[in-house]
Amino acid sequence: MVTEPLYICLQRLMAHNDITQSELARRMGVTRHCVHAWYWGINEPNVEKLRQLRRILGCSWEELMGE
Repeated sequence: MVTEPLYICLQRLMAHNDITQSELARRMGVTRHCVHAWYWGINEPNVEKLRQLRRILGCSWEELMGE
């Protein structure tokens, strides 16, 4: 089974939900720079932020993690 990197899944889910990096940052209580780093695969969110992403983007763990 081939899995996609988290940042690719994040890009797809954000586009599907029509949410910008700035909006996601505001809703998560982080900086836009932080979301930018996740979006481009520079850094990855911790487990608690992954849970928040899942709730905000309305996706399953599998969708978020590219499985």
